[in-house]
Amino acid sequence: MTSRKLSNNKYEVELLFQDLNTVLAISDRPKRIAKTLSNKELVALWQDKSSDGFANDPPNAVIDFRNKMNPKIRSVVSVVINNARLGKDGNSIILTVDTKPFDNVDNNIQNRLMKDMTCGSIYVDSLINDSRKIVLHGKKGQ
Repeated sequence: MTSRKLSNNKYEVELLFQDLNTVLAISDRPKRIAKTLSNKELVALWQDKSSDGFANDPPNAVIDFRNKMNPKIRSVVSVVINNARLGKDGNSIILTVDTKPFDNVDNNIQNRLMKDMTCGSIYVDSLINDSRKIVLHGKKGQ
């Protein structure tokens, strides 16, 4: 997983398919649903132009990862995912995000994106159509 700064609080976060182990959608109560999504299904969520679709109402998310150069350093960043698309070579998903700093973070956790990240997970809130959350898990050590 890598990130590239576009402007003040705007970044592109790239997830390579070789690093993307699972796309899991889970729901809140009362319906407890768990299902996997393909990468194309995930990206398609941002093509939904309905009033409650991700194109018009981008979801909040949390990116949880470790520094690739020093895996003992953990970071967590709150973001809004404005867009998702397949990479040019078709082997990655690129998320365009705005960072939204937490009001309070434990001292042992960093609160910023890094260029190279490992052991990452992205938790996306407000998936529509009965599934309310998406979790993207990278492979251990990636």
